[in-house]
Amino acid sequence: MSSDVNEDGLFFGLWGGEQRLLETYSYSILMGKRILLPKPVEECGYEPYSRNEENEYPEYIIGIDEYGEPRSYTSNPAKLSNYFGANPGAPHYLTPVFFKKEVLQRYLSRPNIFSVEAGYLRCQSLWGIEIDNEHKDMVSVYLGDLGRDLPVQEHSHWKQYNIATDARLSTNAVKRDFLCAFTQPEISDLKFKSNFKQFVNTWREQYQWDLFLPLSQNDEYNFKTLHLPITDGQEEFDHLVLSLVKTMIDSLNEKEIVKQFKNPTDLKGGISKLEYWLSELNFPDYQQQIKFLRNLQELRSTGTGHRKGKGYEKAAGVFGLNTDNYVDVFDRILLQANAFILFLAKNFLKDWTVTLS
Repeated sequence: MSSDVNEDGLFFGLWGGEQRLLETYSYSILMGKRILLPKPVEECGYEPYSRNEENEYPEYIIGIDEYGEPRSYTSNPAKLSNYFGANPGAPHYLTPVFFKKEVLQRYLSRPNIFSVEAGYLRCQSLWGIEIDNEHKDMVSVYLGDLGRDLPVQEHSHWKQYNIATDARLSTNAVKRDFLCAFTQPEISDLKFKSNFKQFVNTWREQYQWDLFLPLSQNDEYNFKTLHLPITDGQEEFDHLVLSLVKTMIDSLNEKEIVKQFKNPTDLKGGISKLEYWLSELNFPDYQQQIKFLRNLQELRSTGTGHRKGKGYEKAAGVFGLNTDNYVDVFDRILLQANAFILFLAKNFLKDWTVTLS
């Protein structure tokens, strides 16, 4: 007995019979495969077969009308005006669209896949989009870029954070995008990360050793995801303090610092060793920088290293947590961290291109 079937992507054969050896056996064999056919070519999403325009180019809030209501428009670049006369009367391709800064949390929480940089968001080598992330509480993207550069599957995420506001582009975005001027970040988190990276590289070139040891692969995320708090909450603040301490204090190259002592002495801890070295060099105002490092270390130790108690309350009070919110406090911490890096650069580095500010 045999039977073969070949229809609608289903192919199989059925065989059966009897076999006589010492005894008589009945047997059957079923062999086949099912081929999963692709969707119709009209649904592939590539030209000349276009996807649903509403999904591919959703509308975004671009401002407020004369009645105070949000005003929206499509993000389809082909339907926006530009400097060459396209679509008169339509919003310009470079119309800024604003979002709550929480929109970046999705990407900051996955540093192995996404990278949030000064003025740019990228997903490895798959996609990237220019952003203006130099506002404390919001992010903006050009309307045309949303339609051109943001993958379809990301739109729903961004739309839930889209806001109506009369805010404007940051000063750096205007200089960079319209005046073709080179800019350094002005917001504290981006400024610190930019200066820190340049300092580390310049120091290594000048002295042939690292003042701040590179973070291990498992710890790199602490620097990559360092940012101003997006939510005014204790958990995020604690995590960011820990990341900053790991980046600066825990990474101090104690072995090499000790080698620089003119009069060797037995000290414990990176901060104490750095303090002794700076005192030997007699740099002005080094005590202020050391005090900041000790206060920051205490904030980490009493906050994430142990149960919070009176010690944490005292350390938190030094940074103003008893009167201010977490976002503003960490903003000031980053500004002090940046001042520390600039202090080191001013006193140690011959070739430092960043304006000291």
